[in-house]
Amino acid sequence: MNRSHFFKTPFVRFLALSSLFFSLGACSNQSESSGNPTPADAASSSSNTSAPSTTPSTPASPTSPATPTTPVPPPTPTTPTEPTLSDKIKTLEDSGVIPKLDRSSDIKGPDQNLNGVRDDIDAWIAALPITDKQKKAAVQKAIALQRTLLVEITDKIALQIIGDELMASTNCFSDVFMPNYQDSYKLSSKIEAMTANTKARAYRYIEYNRARSGSSTRLPSGDTCK
Repeated sequence: MNRSHFFKTPFVRFLALSSLFFSLGACSNQSESSGNPTPADAASSSSNTSAPSTTPSTPASPTSPATPTTPVPPPTPTTPTEPTLSDKIKTLEDSGVIPKLDRSSDIKGPDQNLNGVRDDIDAWIAALPITDKQKKAAVQKAIALQRTLLVEITDKIALQIIGDELMASTNCFSDVFMPNYQDSYKLSSKIEAMTANTKARAYRYIEYNRARSGSSTRLPSGDTCK
């Protein structure tokens, strides 16, 4: 065995190991330096990092709520005025559905030809599409009804005479409209309503019927037309 080789080899190994240990030590120191910062480094790092501000920020002033706009109420609908009875009657009169009647405060009303019938009722009968004989019977009925408003209600004899005249006019009216005698009843009812067309006239007609309450009148026979 070559002794020089023997000694040379361990020496070389020693150098190699020494170099390896030195390298490992350098690496270890470098690792510690990079992995574990020194207190000075930490202080320097913390000084470079900006600390959060401890001064409280001024809160923004709250926005005052907008003043609510007062809603404008919708216009109140106008309630149509209910027409009175007089208005309704006037409308019917103006349209020709019913005749224009006298509504004066006078119970008798105007009667220029003095035939015992109020002029407005007289004109209405004259315009009816019926025969002259039927119109004459209608006037007879209107005269009897008009007298019920003017008779003295305390006069029993006068009341009886008016009652008899009413029955005679009813009999005449029925005869002239035969065989359609029902038409005479309808026409008679209209004349009756027209005669008592105001409050005062209606009241007097009620008084007449009250005064006649309990009395009896017989329907005449034969020709009772005038």
